Amino acid sequence: GTLNIALTVAACSNDNLSVTVAVSLAGNLIVSSDADCKPSLCKVFTIISNNQNDPITGTFNGLAEGASVAVGEYKFAISYKGGGGSNDVTLTVTSVPLIAQAITFPALVTPRNVGDAAALGASADSGLQVTYIASPLSVCTISGSAPNFSANFIAPGSCTITAQQAGNATYSPALAQQQIITVNAVPAVTLLPATLLTFPDQQVFTTSVKEDVQITNSGGAPLTITNVTVVGDYAISANNCAAPIAPAGNCIISITFTPTVTGLRPSGLAFTSNIPSASASTTTHSLSIIGNGVLGTQAITFNPSPIVAIGAPGTVSATGGASGLPVTFTSTTPAICTATGTNGATITAVIAGPCIVAANQAGNASYAPAPPVTQTIVIGLAAQTITFGAAPVVAIGTPGTVSATGGASGQPVIFTSTTPTICSVTGATVTAVTVGSCIIAANQ
Repeated sequence: GTLNIALTVAACSNDNLSVTVAVSLAGNLIVSSDADCKPSLCKVFTIISNNQNDPITGTFNGLAEGASVAVGEYKFAISYKGGGGSNDVTLTVTSVPLIAQAITFPALVTPRNVGDAAALGASADSGLQVTYIASPLSVCTISGSAPNFSANFIAPGSCTITAQQAGNATYSPALAQQQIITVNAVPAVTLLPATLLTFPDQQVFTTSVKEDVQITNSGGAPLTITNVTVVGDYAISANNCAAPIAPAGNCIISITFTPTVTGLRPSGLAFTSNIPSASASTTTHSLSIIGNGVLGTQAITFNPSPIVAIGAPGTVSATGGASGLPVTFTSTTPAICTATGTNGATITAVIAGPCIVAANQAGNASYAPAPPVTQTIVIGLAAQTITFGAAPVVAIGTPGTVSATGGASGQPVIFTSTTPTICSVTGATVTAVTVGSCIIAANQ
């Protein structure tokens, strides 16, 4: 015979045959279901309750233990060993129809610019996570991780963003949703130097040679540069960035440095480009600048040393640095010589010996003091002059007296005969030896 079992809507209840005698099966099984009965996976329906302890023998036609029974879009597994006594006939749901799902993909702004990014907010009504595909990858890419995905626009062109949901054991795959975004080329700025322009040390109140900043358009649209400024001790000496710069082109801004004080002098170059930003149609760019103000150097060069002797002073002189301040002189050997007069330029001997004179030149707001230099002057003895008095009349047998006036040393004048065969000298007395020319030498 045939057993007809109906699954009805009320909690998906079912017909149930309860028996109290031994059960032997050999006929057909027909299972039908109310359209509104949608049982969940693994739900168990008992179709024959065997109320005695004997096992069920036989099977329904074509339905061995564990065989599949199809009821509409549902599938059941039949068992003849179900229930608490392991002798009921049961149907267990093994497959249910997948639930359809749909994706909602909020519209993305188009066109976009190269370098932009857009948050992706698609959702599936199943609550399952939506994933994305960007195409072509040369124009746009996807970044991030669930649930925060973004589209990144990296090159001009047409970008297709596809939102998809693959489904699972409960939901069928959703119909993919696509949006097409036009990506426009924009200019881009590359600086050389990239972040910092450094000037060499520069003397205060003097202007450096120019340093150049190169601005290159590394984007895909013409670049416009405006509002170029520097501040502080820096000035723009040339700017050829006034005209639009084609892609791959560049321009130069030249800057000079005139420090007003010593030390590091930080500043910056600023300019505006037509690169759109998140909040405006332009972008402000900056480049740091640093230079060091220093004092100028000075050097002293001595002129040839004067001749100085005891009692005969001399004047020392030297050429100094560009500050224009006077070179001043001091004696580092005051026991041998002194430096007096204007700027210490008059050197007076104290005793004979090496006289060392130091030259110095002070600094000012622009120049550092010159390193001191020295000059050595050899102090000689003062010269003395001997003047003879009138030559005496000397004859054989008639001596005479020679006289002379010496120098300032006060030492006696000593007389000697350089012609001893003609005359001799004792003290100042000249005595004739023979007739001839008598030569007397005077020394002091």
